[in-house]
Parts: sequence; structure tokens; C-alpha cells
Amino acid sequence: MMDNQASWRVPIIFQCIFAFISGGTMYFLPDTPRWYYARNRFEEGDAVLAQLNDDTVESERVQFTRREIMAAIEAELEANASLNWKDFLTMGIVDNTRMKIVRRICICFWLPMIREWMGSSLIAYYSSVILTTVAKPSLVSLLSGVLNIFFALGCVPLYFTVERVGRRSVLLYGAIAMTILITIFTALVAVGPGHVNIQWASIAIIFMFLFTFGYAWQGCVWLYCSEIAPLEYRHIGAGACATGEWLMTFITVFAGPIGFNRIGWYFWLWVISGNVIAIIFVFLLCPETGGKTLEQVDYLFIDKGFAGLRKNFDVTPEDMEGYAGIEKKFGGEKKEDIGEESGEL
Repeated sequence: MMDNQASWRVPIIFQCIFAFISGGTMYFLPDTPRWYYARNRFEEGDAVLAQLNDDTVESERVQFTRREIMAAIEAELEANASLNWKDFLTMGIVDNTRMKIVRRICICFWLPMIREWMGSSLIAYYSSVILTTVAKPSLVSLLSGVLNIFFALGCVPLYFTVERVGRRSVLLYGAIAMTILITIFTALVAVGPGHVNIQWASIAIIFMFLFTFGYAWQGCVWLYCSEIAPLEYRHIGAGACATGEWLMTFITVFAGPIGFNRIGWYFWLWVISGNVIAIIFVFLLCPETGGKTLEQVDYLFIDKGFAGLRKNFDVTPEDMEGYAGIEKKFGGEKKEDIGEESGEL
């Protein structure tokens, strides 16, 4: 075990390397076409959009995307007129905005908060303490290291499957699987002391739980929140996401040692409840966003009721209010000056 300053300096420096690389590459990236269009910088927006599509500005694909973006901007400006910040006092339960702006920002807060409630940080921070209750002391350090590696490896398959499976399915079925696993783990921990086979079974279950967690909820939550955040308030959605995560991380990590010390395995009932809440939350409030543009995602939340209970999650141009007007203004005169066209909106 390292007991010098390099033990904490090297990990921090190693993380800073990635921060410098990320920050350096951002310097060479253009702003998004949505940002340009929202500020009436149409020529720059067209140029970026054409570059992203690897096509000319006059191409149908570029013009179609442009019309979608302009329709969404017009609709959001209309929705902003009904935005009342007092609705945040109800955490989005009451939301009178046309595109459920308040509710979507609150989902960005609650989803990562629930994720931490499900036990990720608790197990990651206190893996050695948790394993002490079910494994031999001589194996705790080794198992703790392997456990956290399993957590990281679970994130890899998401990259190859999320577009085919869908965000909602990954979150929903992942939460169901983790609820089952953490319930089995809790039962084994409750009856396991003095039974070697049961203790090893509980270790295997917690490995499966963390691997599933890494796949279903570690990266997918950030992806989903970035997609449902209202375009005009994406920065607020990102802030809400970080706030929810770190608030529950603090609560869980602070209360974890106290809970294990005072009530033992009963503390896992708190973690089970978080997994059950995750199932209900995703089922009711989280529609499928996969395969949709950010503009189309706006229209998943227009209907009354719970967005997760929609009969289908398809969004067509006809569903997008204002689309017909944008089509009429832009569709027949593609070769006219872009700025003049946009000025009619």
C-alpha cells in the first residue's frame, strides 16, 4: 500500500490529462446549428448543418433538418410564454407549459438522483466495508478491486446496443433486473452469516448487480437527460442533472456507514426501495427518445398525462405543430436567401 503523496497526486493528475484533452478539442468545434438559428445567425447555422450532413445547403436532407429546427424554435418560444418558475415548487407535477419544460428539467434532476439511490455510489465507495460482511478479510481488498472493475466493464456493452434496444428499455428493464438482484442479495446477507456457500452466492449477486448497473444506468442516464432537456434550457437541465446526482451521493455516502453500523442488513431495504422507485419513474415519465432528433423529442411531452404511457413514441412531421407553416415558408423557395426566409418567422 502506498503511503506517500504520490498515492493521491498521481490519480488526480491522471484525470486532469483527460480534462485538458477534452477542453483542447472543444476549441476546434463549431457551435450547434440550433444555437446559430436561435440567434438569427442563419448563414453560419446552414454551414454547420451542411457540414454535419456532408451535403450542400440546398440539399433536401439539410433543408428538412433546418425546417425541423426552425419549427422547434418557434414552438419553444411560444411555450416559454407560459413558463412560470413557481411550477418548480411542485417539482414538475404541475406543469402548464405546452412542452412540459418544467417537468423535463425536473426529470433531469430526479433521474440521476434516483440512480444514486439505487446503490451505485454506496457500493463503489464502501465496497470493502460491504464485502467484509460476506467475505474473508484476506480477500476483501482483492474482491473490492475486481468488483469496481466489473462496474466499469458493464458500461462497455451499452455503446453497441443502446441504439438498437432504446434508452427507455435499457433503463426500465435494467431497473427491473437490478431490483431482483439486490433483493436476492439482501436476503442472502440476512441469512448468510456462518454459511460460506451463501456468502459466496451473495458476492456473485453483487458482482452481477454492479455489472448490470454499469450497463443500464451509469451512462444511459446522462445520455437520456441530455436528450430530453428543453433546447432553450439545456444548461439548466445539465445543472439539475449534476445537482440531483451529487445531492443523493452525499446523502447515501454520508448515511451508509451509519446505517450499516446501526441496523446492519436492514439498510439494504433503502437501496431496494430506490430500485423500485426507478422502475415506476421510468415507466410513467420517460418516453423513448432513441432514433429521434432533439426537435422531435420536444413533441413527446406535449400530450397531457404521463409521457411514458403514450401508445407509441413515434413523432412524425405532421405531429409537430407549426411544421406546416414552416414547410410553406421554406419548402418552395429553397434557393432564396436563407436570412430573408427566416425573417418571415
